[in-house]
Amino acid sequence: MLLLPLLALGQTNSFNILDSQAASINSGTINGATIGATTPASGAFTTLTSSGLNAHSNAVAVGSTPVTTTSVLVNRDFTGGTNIIGVGVRPTVQADNTNTARLFYTAPNTVASTFTLSSLQHFRADQGTIGTNSVVSNQFGFYAHSSLTGATINYGFYSDIAAAASRWNYFANGTANNAFSGNTRIGSTTAPTVALDVTGAIAGSGALTLPGLAIVNTAVTGTLCWTTTTGNITVDTTGACLSSTIKVKENVYPLDIGLNQVLAMRPVSYDLKKEFNPDHQGRQVGLIAEEMALIDSRLTMKDDGGGVRGVRYQKLTAVLVKAIQEQQAEIRNTRIALAIVFFLALLISFKTKERKP
Repeated sequence: MLLLPLLALGQTNSFNILDSQAASINSGTINGATIGATTPASGAFTTLTSSGLNAHSNAVAVGSTPVTTTSVLVNRDFTGGTNIIGVGVRPTVQADNTNTARLFYTAPNTVASTFTLSSLQHFRADQGTIGTNSVVSNQFGFYAHSSLTGATINYGFYSDIAAAASRWNYFANGTANNAFSGNTRIGSTTAPTVALDVTGAIAGSGALTLPGLAIVNTAVTGTLCWTTTTGNITVDTTGACLSSTIKVKENVYPLDIGLNQVLAMRPVSYDLKKEFNPDHQGRQVGLIAEEMALIDSRLTMKDDGGGVRGVRYQKLTAVLVKAIQEQQAEIRNTRIALAIVFFLALLISFKTKERKP
């Protein structure tokens, strides 16, 4: 066995053992840690392997007595500066490492035995004791510094778990508030340009509150307007949202449905089914979408699967106007016809009286 003479007591040392056999250093110190001491707190280093790495089969502690349930325990008091690091990992990645450099890596295994582990936690942050009269202004379970921007693409947190039952890329079970200062996108990995960008359907069971749309602090009555060119939703109190100017229209023809179609409609009153009535709304009135689709499909809307979903009640206005016009025309024609009949009857009555002796 050959031990290279690079070991100097009381100084920073490096050494290699050029032999397949194990070696022991029984005395001396390395950086102030006693070699071969019987008290763990003094920093005992025991066996060195031929690879030049420290090997220890028992629990190890820095700053306190080892704990059997903790493989490596760092319990040293923080002192000596205004910014202290418990465990610092600051390697220089060499040129031969061209794939992945993992500074912290966990991949625990379980023994081949019948048992149940209720929780496997790869990283956990717990609350310690805040001493009397001491104040911690900010506490972070995980902190990605603003300087973490040197790569081509930078992720503060990245999860790549594929969708399946009982899988979550991000699961916040606590009831505390969540805040996102930057733009957020759901349903796509394309960078968002607005505060919240959602690709896909949105389902909700509660009220949708948009306080930023109000022009005053009190409630505003208006039309919820969706501008298709920009995707913006606004509250319109002027009617500009429901633009009917000829400037935006072409191929304009008289409406081809009216009174006959209105007469075919079946107004109903109904109750919503329980699963569609979480707010316990009372008796409702309206029309049946499937029946309206048979009258004219332009008066209904469809879901993503192509099925009839609802009635476009706003379009009924034009149909009702046309129906009233047609009805008024019929009333007018009836009046004219009655007037002609009355006139003819009166004329016949006069002629009959003239013929009498």
